[in-house]
Amino acid sequence: PFWKTSALTTAALAALVLAVLNSRHWWADKKYKDSAVSLTRINQAGMLAQAMDQARQAIRLAPHETQYLVNLGEIYQQAYNLAPDSAEKKHLLAEAMPLYQRCVDLQPENSFYLYSLAVMYQLRSTFSADEARQHADLAQAEKGFEKAAACAPNNLIFVSQAGDFKQALGKPAEALPYYQKAVQIDDYSKTQWIKLAQTHEQLGHVAEANQIYAELSNKMQNYLTQAHAFIAQENWHYASTVLGEALLFDPDHIDARLLNVKCIMRQLDQPDHGQRAAIEKHLKEILRRQPDHTEARQLLETFYRQPRPSAPQVTGLFQ
Repeated sequence: PFWKTSALTTAALAALVLAVLNSRHWWADKKYKDSAVSLTRINQAGMLAQAMDQARQAIRLAPHETQYLVNLGEIYQQAYNLAPDSAEKKHLLAEAMPLYQRCVDLQPENSFYLYSLAVMYQLRSTFSADEARQHADLAQAEKGFEKAAACAPNNLIFVSQAGDFKQALGKPAEALPYYQKAVQIDDYSKTQWIKLAQTHEQLGHVAEANQIYAELSNKMQNYLTQAHAFIAQENWHYASTVLGEALLFDPDHIDARLLNVKCIMRQLDQPDHGQRAAIEKHLKEILRRQPDHTEARQLLETFYRQPRPSAPQVTGLFQ
């Protein structure tokens, strides 16, 4: 009967359309992955241009896939960072902005897309010679950072950036709630506590600022007291653990970092690969922050003179 033939034809057409769409998505995904591989090789000649071309092909095949749009946007940002002059940077920025705007149009509550678009507006404001255009871009950036923080209220980066941008605009009263939220998200972040204290100072909240500074000092001192108590018991592992927490709180504390190195070195006569990496990392970080630190330099020289442990040998598994 005609209706059965018609139904079969419709089903066949639907299957064909689905197959074509799936094929387009397969090719789009392949181009997207190819562009990501090319991007990891940007130090090789032509790889950045190749990544751009592959990313554009992915978008042509699947124009509504936000991951492809963001991928091309990030490639433009890589090119922006490598661009030799402001004219080229402006051109690349103009290419990237519509991609992030499209992502926001497709997913208006996506905090990452909102944040990325806000960064684009912030960058564009630095190139604008027209004061009205610059203010408009800054206003768009401010709005974007606010919305990103609102959509991801527990994301430290987005919340802190919203506060930082308010501060840059000379709005400490509006920055304050963001820093208060930031220290709730990460109580270990000394950086966020300092920003909060400084904002209180700007607003004339002297008592609040002084209280924060006192608490910060006491917190670090408590870590060091605990660590020294474990050291007195020759419990190097627990001392190192406490000092690790202290360094999460204050990465700039040279004495805590040096003490942590000594605790790690005391745990074994010949530290394993992971411990050697930690020792080297801490000593190099001390010297990066304080190049004339004599004791750290001597410890690093001593460390390099020690024999490196051989890689662990596993035998008998395939005999």
